[in-house]
Amino acid sequence: MKLQVFAVLAAVGILAVNCPADEAAKGVPKIAFDRLVYDFGKTSLVTKLEGVFIISNAGDAPLEKLQVKVSCGCTSAPLKTDKLAPGEKTELAFTLSVNAMMRGVMAKHITVTSNDPQQPSVNLTLKAEVVPVYEYNPQVVNLSDLRGGSTTNVAVTVKRTDGKPVGLTKAEGATPQVRASLAPSEGAAESATIQIEVAGEGSPRRFNDSVRVFGENATQPLFVIPVTGRIVGDLALSQEMLFWGVADRDNWPGPRGEIATTRKIAVSSSVAEPQLELSHLTSSVPELKVELRPVTAGKAYELIAVLDKLPKESTSGTIKFDTNLKSQPTVEIKVTINILKRG
Repeated sequence: MKLQVFAVLAAVGILAVNCPADEAAKGVPKIAFDRLVYDFGKTSLVTKLEGVFIISNAGDAPLEKLQVKVSCGCTSAPLKTDKLAPGEKTELAFTLSVNAMMRGVMAKHITVTSNDPQQPSVNLTLKAEVVPVYEYNPQVVNLSDLRGGSTTNVAVTVKRTDGKPVGLTKAEGATPQVRASLAPSEGAAESATIQIEVAGEGSPRRFNDSVRVFGENATQPLFVIPVTGRIVGDLALSQEMLFWGVADRDNWPGPRGEIATTRKIAVSSSVAEPQLELSHLTSSVPELKVELRPVTAGKAYELIAVLDKLPKESTSGTIKFDTNLKSQPTVEIKVTINILKRG
């Protein structure tokens, strides 16, 4: 009996000794980098930053299934190979695009995955502090309500922070609605003034535009000034579009009830005469029922849109109605119904 027990223990002992030896014979891949953080420090007047990480296999088995994922579309980091033999190295070159609107410290990330059992995923960090060479005020031109058919002007003062001549050559609006001109400031070579003119053209709506400012020999703008606002007419709407987002159609509308199905828009006139009259209300989305209710006689209405059942799939359309105002005889409101698909 004792001999049998010793034989079993000996067999177990042999297995316990041989298993690690077998694993060691197979080897293990090990991913390594020359650095985990690439810090560019302070930088100015650049449109892109470039660098290289060195990836190596410090293990004794093939490093395989190498893949890269970037944290944003502004970063590009293509791999040259997806596998490395023991002791082999490769370069991971990256490009980080710098937007003209970026200011202050930014951090972007590159994630590298592989078959390394100890580090299946490694996070690499790209850092830079974008120091603006140009200070300008205001940084955003917000015109709030701009009467249709009217024009307004805004002056933006620009100063170069490094004491050099301002070096600006051109300022231009991104669309014909916005026009811009550049003039140097008297007695200050490091300063300039940008005159921005915005025309209230087209139908009443909110708009997001911009002015691009260029320097010498520059194909890309040195900086961009956002220009926002709303064009208003004789008729004002509290919203210019309606949106429904449905995440779970099987349980819609759920406990939220009216909040999920109903949208309301206040419609009002900004002129004394004539008294406001609305008619011929229609919806191009069959499932969307619409109604106009008077709030203040001859002055204000409430448009109520109820999605009483869901369409078969995501769709878009319009709500239209006529008015007795010569400046806006017809009003059109865009409608979007987004139904998420499972799986």
